[in-house]
Amino acid sequence: MNTLKLKNITHNYFGGERPTLNSVSATFESGLNCIFGLSESGKSTLAKVICGIEKFEGEIFLNDNPIATSIKEKDISALLWDMGLKKHRTGNYNLSYPLKIRKVPPVEANAKCKAIARFFSIGGAILENTPFHLGKGENARLALARAFIRESKIKVFDNPFAGLPTTERRELFDLFIKACSMYPDCIIIYATDDIDEACCAKNKILFLSDGYALAQDYFINLENKPPHIDIKKSFCPFGSIYPVKLTADCNFILHTENPNLEEDEEYIPLFANAFKFKGKLIDDSYLGRIVNAFITPCRVIQRENGIKFEVKGFLRKGKEGFVLLENENNYLYIKDTGEMKIGDLISIAITSPYLFDMVNGRSILNYEEN
Repeated sequence: MNTLKLKNITHNYFGGERPTLNSVSATFESGLNCIFGLSESGKSTLAKVICGIEKFEGEIFLNDNPIATSIKEKDISALLWDMGLKKHRTGNYNLSYPLKIRKVPPVEANAKCKAIARFFSIGGAILENTPFHLGKGENARLALARAFIRESKIKVFDNPFAGLPTTERRELFDLFIKACSMYPDCIIIYATDDIDEACCAKNKILFLSDGYALAQDYFINLENKPPHIDIKKSFCPFGSIYPVKLTADCNFILHTENPNLEEDEEYIPLFANAFKFKGKLIDDSYLGRIVNAFITPCRVIQRENGIKFEVKGFLRKGKEGFVLLENENNYLYIKDTGEMKIGDLISIAITSPYLFDMVNGRSILNYEEN
């Protein structure tokens, strides 16, 4: 088992006041590891830091030994967002280039090129033309094959399929997953903004947001026991967030900012107390305070004596369908059972939602006791 450890990695472009990476620490092991983050989260910068392209503060260890700073000395194969292909050279030249600069004998290099081209379904149309005359998907396929053409201790991929049509992106990602299995001892790091791709990682997912590492854990733990509200939103884009006050009996009260309310009326019951909080807080000081409640579609159920909502619309994410519900004050999403239609009035209740601190977004639930 090989390990790559990052310790307090900090990076700042052009000496700006706001760091691109802020004391990021993480551990990557042999196999597929993912870095997940939305635009400007710092994932591309972290990929470049690992490769040795960007200067940084902090330490990087390979198997507990400090590693070199240059990409060549680190023995890294990298596929960054710009692909790094030589635009006016043929596909065959680009594919064989990593072997050429390492002086691999021509016969051996030619055999490896043929094998990897066959694996990635790269034909003569790509090999005989230049990247300048190829489409974006063809260039991505060529660059992906080149990244796997030789053995290396570490392979880094920075969102290489971004901007491709969904079908083509899924096809290339499937090829990528199959190729990873050919290098069980290699530390493969894949940075992406697609949560479905991140969940395919054999190892832990590192979540980045605004240059901070929110968490690093297996996807099943991050989805079911999210330590931060941004993580839960990534897994569940159709969740609803409400500012709520926790009462002493662990009931929820919806917070309103209506200036016309009297001081003792600044809180109103959330859905007429349709549900109660289950589980334990990490700190009882949160009782009586405003927190964020994150309500997921799977926590919204139909109940005869619940609160009335009107069906307003239908949405899909992959194979799952969701229904948008609205009433006078609130909106929610519920899983689509195929029995509802626009304009229907249904009664719903909510089972226990996730709770997060209003200031830092951290979970205030003790998941171990839930």
